[in-house]
Amino acid sequence: METVKLKEYDLKRVIARARKEYGYINRGDEDLYYPQLGYMEHKIYDVYEEIQITDRELQLALIISIYDLKSIVDDKEYDYIDIVDDKAIKYAKKLQMLFNPYLNKDIYINKSMCKSNKDLFILPIKCMLRIYDSIDFWRERYGVGGYFKMLEEMVINIMEIGKYPYALEEDYLV
Repeated sequence: METVKLKEYDLKRVIARARKEYGYINRGDEDLYYPQLGYMEHKIYDVYEEIQITDRELQLALIISIYDLKSIVDDKEYDYIDIVDDKAIKYAKKLQMLFNPYLNKDIYINKSMCKSNKDLFILPIKCMLRIYDSIDFWRERYGVGGYFKMLEEMVINIMEIGKYPYALEEDYLV
């Protein structure tokens, strides 16, 4: 497996590249992805209560998660250890437990519906891209930490969300 050593510049580029490669959830279309986005946001807040991070560190954790998923898809190892702090890496690994069947063995995949690793990660990456942009939006509205404030006010108390709804059952899960 090829190893690609990342630079600071690469961290900024992955968001635009992932949008182009995996697609994007437009503002206003979030309801179409609500079970997945709601679940991820709920769990992001759960992890936040355990590992206090800033909204910028969350964005960095999302970037790390995207690179980790791309490493599976691209069959390359992306080395970001020298440019990313341990806290963001730890947070990213906890995030990936939500949707990465290679890390979380409780997630079962219907292999006939997911013909490639890329198919498996399209929906989680689209959700992470939407959350990444949402962090900027809520930071502008509420200031630093605005995304977590929004989560406290809007997402956490909405409803009990089932196990692993990031994937549509008929498409991904057995």
